[in-house]
Amino acid sequence: MRDRINSTLNSGGRVFVASHLFDPDTYDDLAGVNDAFDEQINPQYLTIDGNAVYREVREAFAPYELDKSNLKLGDDDYLVLERK
Repeated sequence: MRDRINSTLNSGGRVFVASHLFDPDTYDDLAGVNDAFDEQINPQYLTIDGNAVYREVREAFAPYELDKSNLKLGDDDYLVLERK
């Protein structure tokens, strides 16, 4: 992933990332067990450590600055990546 990001940045392109990826609450209930409005429980996610996934996401994007952008798709806000 880092190679693709860097290639895009090197060519003058922009990389956008959904802001909810950096919200620790996103990883609290990956299986949807505690969501009364979830259509189904995803049993394949029951054993995944959400905190560990959140740490990995933060580490993957650590070499980049995350700045607000004006891109929004539905309710999702997006951040733009820039090199530190």
